[in-house]
Amino acid sequence: MCKQLAYNKASHRQILHFTWISKASATQRKGRTGRVREGHLYRLYPRSSYENDLPKFEVGEMHRIPLDSVILNLRSIIKEECVSDILCDCLEPPDITNVERSLHSLHQSRFIDEPKEDFNVTVLGDLVNNLGIDLKLGAMIGIGKQLGVLPECVAVAAILSFPQSPWLIPNALLQTPTKCNSK
Repeated sequence: MCKQLAYNKASHRQILHFTWISKASATQRKGRTGRVREGHLYRLYPRSSYENDLPKFEVGEMHRIPLDSVILNLRSIIKEECVSDILCDCLEPPDITNVERSLHSLHQSRFIDEPKEDFNVTVLGDLVNNLGIDLKLGAMIGIGKQLGVLPECVAVAAILSFPQSPWLIPNALLQTPTKCNSK
């Protein structure tokens, strides 16, 4: 098994959960063993699990993550083409309802001017796209710049991007070390 990042649609957050890797990933992870020279491969799961439980390939990333940042990036690269046409030409195209949902989400966040195919990216959307960070954190930084509190918003965004709570201090006098290591 391998920890992989999965998108939780109910809470709109990314969380880690245990899932089986695909057969293609397992083959790729064995490296040069058997390809370049003789060697042995030891997997930590039974052969029957490999043959019966592992999917042949992983689900494409466009089916696992929200399309908001993908659509915003596409529009900044290709301005004259329809975004949904480009996405439909992909090897594993996303469902059109997911594209529409992302357009509405981008419009509500004020990253695009209208939730239609012929949208334009707003100044805030352009800033967030150029920052290359999580869209919500980028929006906070953009609004903080408009309100004149940019340094404070950058600091808060940096703290919120930590995978662990900033209030957990690994100090044996304050708490057990395992509490900090388990998060």
